Amino acid sequence: MLESRLQIVTGFMVLSFLFLLTRLFSLHILEHTYWTEYAARQHRLTLTIPPDRGMILDRNGKPLATSKLAPSVYGVPYEVTDIKTAARTISPILGEKSDFITERLAREKSFVWIKRQVTDKEVSELRRLAVPGIAIRYENKRFYPQGELLAPVLGFCSIDETGLEGIELAYNHYLAGRSGERSTRRDALGRPLAAFDQKLISAVDGHNITLTVDRFIQFHTEVALREAIEKWKAKGGMAVVINPHTGEILAIASLPSFDPNNFQDVSTEQRRNKPITDYYEPGSTFKFITASAALETQMFTFDSRIYCENGAYKVSSHILHDVKPYGEIAFPEVFINSSNIGTVKIAQKVGAQKIYSYVKKFGFGEKTLVDLLGEEQGVVYPPEKWSKLSISAIPIGHEVGVTALQVVRAISVIANGGKLMRPYIIKEVRDQKNGMLIERREPVLERRAIEPETAKQVNEILKRVIEEGTGKQAKIPGIAVAGKTGTAQKLNPDGKTYAHDRHVSSFVGYVPADDPRYAMVVVIDEPKGKYYGGTVAAPVFKAVLQEVLLQEGILSEARA
Repeated sequence: MLESRLQIVTGFMVLSFLFLLTRLFSLHILEHTYWTEYAARQHRLTLTIPPDRGMILDRNGKPLATSKLAPSVYGVPYEVTDIKTAARTISPILGEKSDFITERLAREKSFVWIKRQVTDKEVSELRRLAVPGIAIRYENKRFYPQGELLAPVLGFCSIDETGLEGIELAYNHYLAGRSGERSTRRDALGRPLAAFDQKLISAVDGHNITLTVDRFIQFHTEVALREAIEKWKAKGGMAVVINPHTGEILAIASLPSFDPNNFQDVSTEQRRNKPITDYYEPGSTFKFITASAALETQMFTFDSRIYCENGAYKVSSHILHDVKPYGEIAFPEVFINSSNIGTVKIAQKVGAQKIYSYVKKFGFGEKTLVDLLGEEQGVVYPPEKWSKLSISAIPIGHEVGVTALQVVRAISVIANGGKLMRPYIIKEVRDQKNGMLIERREPVLERRAIEPETAKQVNEILKRVIEEGTGKQAKIPGIAVAGKTGTAQKLNPDGKTYAHDRHVSSFVGYVPADDPRYAMVVVIDEPKGKYYGGTVAAPVFKAVLQEVLLQEGILSEARA
């Protein structure tokens, strides 16, 4: 009996020894590579090193978009002693569901995000509780120090600082930089061991982008535009200021705007960069195109006389009216007084094909190729698609769709002596670390639209619009101003008839008229009460550019 038991024990020991030998052989020979790599994966740790996103600056180096450190909450699951208790404790502080936090902390990872970019109050509460395994880490957060200023143009970034709209999106490849990488080892709790660093690839920070925009001009543009919208209880408004000789955009505003620091609940309507995405019928601001065509083709001169039918003129089945009845007046007076009838009679003599060709020469019906996303080309139909009424509509700014940027570029043709310039907003790109120049943009001449002599003649007309005509509220004492007012009825939803109670009021001009430095367009959408461009939009032009001229010393306080 005893001998039998010894044999069983011996047999069991032999089998166990053979099993161990087999298992050791399998582990050391057959599965050696697998377990070696498995152990390496457990102890190896690769950390991403985020780059610093480049800044967006105004032309004078003032920051418009930058980054700052913001606290975020993370968990180290290995260090959490009681996951459910920890989740219930921090849930009310962070405003996150307990189940969500529990699921995060239950993951087999050494690091999990709980909530990104929290408030200082939340940080204070978490630190007071000192929950094991719950910690704070600071990371970069995109920050817009000027708030709403230039917001539809700048756009905004995701929580990971990836551009989502505007310049942030269009130039993300410059701004974002490239992440680095650090390879090291970690202990049993998943903590990195700096002494065992194996590889370090440094992050490459993003480049800084300098805009052509001047923060001072942008600020005063938005202030004056906002005041006009509030005064006239308008739906919204937009304005653009450019250098007429170079095409540099000095200010570009669209209101109502939004705060890109808190963009999540903002409507798409507010986020649009309307001066390039929305087109409208310009009304009488378009008449300087007709004037230019008439003078350039030499079919009219300043001495030409036009009979304005005493305020009523039939074109096909439509009766065209003027605000005031005019008889026979000189060519310049047609535009100084903004006579629809006089403008149409001039256009009829010039001819549809010529009028269309000059509309195109001034850049309408095509994109300006501005270096921003989302630009629309507007609407301009060729003569073969015109109706019998088009010759009475297009020359006075109807049956065409234009953007605010197209209009201010077109008036710049008169201001600069006949050249159509390409507008641009990116001035230069520089390396963030050492300031090395990466890219610089220069003015681009698209084409000569009209001859210098024609531009000079139209300039004289536009100066008289301000002194004698509909643009008197754009006057800046001591400075010659040139410009044109515009008032257009908006189309009804049927797209065929015009509303009598909804208007677009606008003004476009430049200063100083004899040596232009600034061209500006102002558009007010659906003002209530008064709606003429000379009353609603022209004062915005004056308010902004008077401030700019004062700041530059071109205009003195005494003269203003």
